[in-house]
Amino acid sequence: MSSYLLIDLLSEILDYLKNDFNSLYSCLLVSRFWCRAVVPILWRNPFKIDVPMNKNYQELKIENNRKYLTIFSTIYSCLPKDSKEIISDNKIEIPLNIIIYERPLFDYPRFCKTIDTYNLYSMFTWIDIFPEQNDLGVNFKSNILGQEVLKLLFAKDLLLKQFILSAEEFNVHLTQFSGIQHTFSVLTEFEACDDVSSDIYDEMAQICTNIQHLKITSETFDYENSGLAKFIKAQQCLKALTFKQSFLKMSKELTLAIYDHINSIVEINIDHFHDWDEYETLSKFINLRKLNVESEIYCESCYNYDSVAKYLGEKSRCYKFPNLQTLILHGQLFLESVSNIINNTRGDLNIIYLSNCYEFNERIHNSRYYHSLMDNCPNLKYVNIYVDKTLESVQYLRNLLSNCTRIEGIIFAHIVNEFELEADFILELLGMILPLNSHLFQLQIPIDWKFSYNAFNRFFEDWRGRRGLRLYFYHKQIENNKNLQRYKNLFRKYCDEGVIRNIKFIGETFDFTKTR
Repeated sequence: MSSYLLIDLLSEILDYLKNDFNSLYSCLLVSRFWCRAVVPILWRNPFKIDVPMNKNYQELKIENNRKYLTIFSTIYSCLPKDSKEIISDNKIEIPLNIIIYERPLFDYPRFCKTIDTYNLYSMFTWIDIFPEQNDLGVNFKSNILGQEVLKLLFAKDLLLKQFILSAEEFNVHLTQFSGIQHTFSVLTEFEACDDVSSDIYDEMAQICTNIQHLKITSETFDYENSGLAKFIKAQQCLKALTFKQSFLKMSKELTLAIYDHINSIVEINIDHFHDWDEYETLSKFINLRKLNVESEIYCESCYNYDSVAKYLGEKSRCYKFPNLQTLILHGQLFLESVSNIINNTRGDLNIIYLSNCYEFNERIHNSRYYHSLMDNCPNLKYVNIYVDKTLESVQYLRNLLSNCTRIEGIIFAHIVNEFELEADFILELLGMILPLNSHLFQLQIPIDWKFSYNAFNRFFEDWRGRRGLRLYFYHKQIENNKNLQRYKNLFRKYCDEGVIRNIKFIGETFDFTKTR
């Protein structure tokens, strides 16, 4: 077997560790052969910040300073002589703690697949390359240094897959880089983090036409941006859109540019979604497979939840996404409207994640929701379940798990007036149903549900012999328990025995479908 084939196989295996930097750094030291496989993975997105959010600012600064010193030392060592002269001529002093290598072991920049301009320019701040200078001087020198780094990257025969642009830091013309046409020739994902000018989009339209996922994640959005319309129109195979703002506010030119791709777009993600009437617009994307919306109910003709629910119950019967596979809805929702959307699919839905459902007639609409799932979702894998202690609710859950035997994860939620539910019966029911469903292995529990020690113990024994359980609790749930240590000892025992694969203590907005 040739060494090239071996390194390809090793690279494919190590790719599973692509987000586990500590393990990858350890792999670097195994041998030269392993090093050759690891370096391209580490340098795919060299400017990525991956620091746990529970660290304070000082810890964060130390962590980022250490990482970025290493990256900048390597990049600076790879710069050609003329770039170093430009940096020196502009009186940019390289800190003494920057190690300059005469001959780097690899041509590291060549492995780059993602460039994030915000993180690139932030690197200069984290390593204190411009200490004690006024903002004007810092911005000028930061631009010079950033241009030379980008010039290096774009001249390396790169084939970028992802470009994340922060216009606040980015003050250059893309077309000034000689290798940019080749670099962007296979670019498939573009993200604008703030309000990008029409001129930059005009340039982008000339040099890249293969974008598959377009993300506009700026909080401020120019709905009249003609350059963005031109850029969208120029794409040949646009498949996914992510917007922070509403479709309904966009200019006619921008809307028509998006509609040019109405048959190819299979994924839409929208934040700040203020009007359920917008689903009528989204229904035009007939091949949509993933819909992810964060909404706040707003309807000019309705003044309270009761009338809004009635209004949307009627309107939602027309919301049709026949090919939908993933439905993720955040914000104020009505279960009847969700059921109507599910009823208009063709059986491919496998992920349903909902948050904050409100109903005045919730038990009635919960019944419709269960029937929608059982009638339309034979391939269901992840789903929100609404339960109370009534026999009817328990029977619905039993029927669902008996009919939808591919379910892998359940996000349990309470319905009206069932906030502090004594929920041992849920574990007992799951214990009885487990033989009917061999795929289930993830459970997420609401914040105020209560389980006894003995119920957990019996449930874990029922689980023994199955795939390791992943259990998700809210922090408050465990912290407020008087027998905290006893519960922790029980969980640890079953973790050690392999019954529980892991337990996570999560925030209220956690979505475990993203951890698959």
